[in-house]
Amino acid sequence: MAQVEERTRQAAPRAAPAADGKMVTPTPRHGLPRPPGLRILGVLVLIVGAVAALYWYDQSLYVSTDQAMVVGVPVFVSSPAAGQIRTINVNVGDDVTAGQLLATVALGTGPNMILVPLRSPIDGVVVARAGNPGDAAAPGRAETQGITRPILTLIDPNDLWIEAPIDETWVGPVRPGQRVEVTINTLWQVLPGRVVSIGRASTEASALLRQGNAGAANGSRATPLVPVRIEVGYGDLPLFVGASASVRIRVQGE
Repeated sequence: MAQVEERTRQAAPRAAPAADGKMVTPTPRHGLPRPPGLRILGVLVLIVGAVAALYWYDQSLYVSTDQAMVVGVPVFVSSPAAGQIRTINVNVGDDVTAGQLLATVALGTGPNMILVPLRSPIDGVVVARAGNPGDAAAPGRAETQGITRPILTLIDPNDLWIEAPIDETWVGPVRPGQRVEVTINTLWQVLPGRVVSIGRASTEASALLRQGNAGAANGSRATPLVPVRIEVGYGDLPLFVGASASVRIRVQGE
């Protein structure tokens, strides 16, 4: 017992004289202080975990892509038969009205030549011009090759929509009527949208079918993309065909 008491006295902090002569016993230190690096690491782990949880939550609510595009139905103005372009009265970017004279073509030669007017079938905008006065005018469609050869191409600016190619592994929960956030890159605006339809063929298969290839398969192992048509409320905003867009389709919590 004497040895134990002696060790205890030796381990106990010794009193030291203060400036006023009184004895002050130092406060014992209980362990080493925690390194500040561990605290920072703990905070970083919490932040990373929170970001990961928010990302997972967002992915469960939305299906997104930044590969969407503004599209519309092209309206072709073509010659009814082989001939020669005599006049073209409009250029790319011009507004046109239904019935407006756009061009004239000459069919036949000599005394059998007739001048045929080409008029606009719609109110729209000229988006492509493929000829000039004096050029040969091919028929509107080459039957042997199934190729459209228009002199002018028009678009109705009031009938545009978004086509969003969605990875086939994510398109499952997408349904018509779901709300969509559409970001038009050229406008820097987020516009309201709505899913109208989900394609029944992949974008690749659709392209092959338009070319008359019924096989619609080329052995590619890339993940197919399914076209989703989205109606977007753009009002009088100047959308143009081919403009890129990003979409977020709300697939949960509606």
